[in-house]
Amino acid sequence: MTLPPRRTTLHHETCFRNALVFRLGHTRLALPADQVATVAEVGSCTQIPNADPTLLGVGRVGLRLLPLIDAHRRMRVVAPPPAGFPWKCLVVKSALGEVAFRIDEVLGLHAMPEGLAPPGCTLMPLERLVDGSPGVGEDA
Repeated sequence: MTLPPRRTTLHHETCFRNALVFRLGHTRLALPADQVATVAEVGSCTQIPNADPTLLGVGRVGLRLLPLIDAHRRMRVVAPPPAGFPWKCLVVKSALGEVAFRIDEVLGLHAMPEGLAPPGCTLMPLERLVDGSPGVGEDA
């Protein structure tokens, strides 16, 4: 008995990963969740004289002191200054260690196809956030 030939179909599997979606001013950004250490509230900040204007200072996150960077200034996103403490901060894992960024709001975790941003968001490469290369909507 002869069996009919099998039909083979190529399935292109799409890899998904989680993204943490957050807001800076009116801009919605997404960062791969595996690059985020935690989201925390910072109750105070000690300024560092003559520092880069994007460096707000040093803030306590849990039991650690971390550099606290204003993500608005770093990404050149226009937003009103913070009303006061506590500040919502996104702590990311970078080559320099953990760094905290002041943000406006966390909008949640969303699944995204590898390399694509969730709808209505801009995918933010961690390197751009950490090193301050061109901001949102600017050419690299």
